[in-house]
Amino acid sequence: MQDDFRLTFREKEVLDLMARGYLNKQIAGSCGITEQAIKNCVSRILKKLDAHNRTGAVIKATRCGLVQLEK
Repeated sequence: MQDDFRLTFREKEVLDLMARGYLNKQIAGSCGITEQAIKNCVSRILKKLDAHNRTGAVIKATRCGLVQLEK
């Protein structure tokens, strides 16, 4: 079962890029927004997923089917 954790479209986009190993600066460039906006977005993602760090968020999102890691 997929749980979306009430993530916005932007948060899902950022989470997907986090799962691909992008850094905040790279995500900001890809999304066309500031690095500070990405930092704020990552903080919201961590809170919504109840994760302590980016790795924990990606693991949880992968287990819930929100993102798929490339093989």
